[in-house]
Amino acid sequence: MKLTNMELLNAREPMSKLLTVKLPMKLSFKIAKVVATLNEHLAVITSVGQGLRETYGEKNPLNGQYEVILPGDKSGRPVSPGAAEFAEKYGELMKVEVEVDFEAITLPDTVEIEPMVLMSLGKFIKV
Repeated sequence: MKLTNMELLNAREPMSKLLTVKLPMKLSFKIAKVVATLNEHLAVITSVGQGLRETYGEKNPLNGQYEVILPGDKSGRPVSPGAAEFAEKYGELMKVEVEVDFEAITLPDTVEIEPMVLMSLGKFIKV
């Protein structure tokens, strides 16, 4: 199935929450496989995002991490000189479509999950 990098990022936390739900073994295994597949793609997204921060951001002397301060940041720090270019490139990264091979998950009706968690999982779950 084709998914954008943004859809993959948005599914990370909700899928992690599914990992904490007590489910039958076969279903738990399917969920774990989907999460493992997502993690492979998320590692690439994270790596590219880090490269963008290193290219367009500045090294924070307190923690040694590269960061980009965007307009609207509430820290009071000045906007990074490369903020506009970073935002443009990061937006392009989020729109990239990737082919993700996984089997959609069918959850039992008895599973109680908050609607907020399920919002980002529409393409991962069959109802």
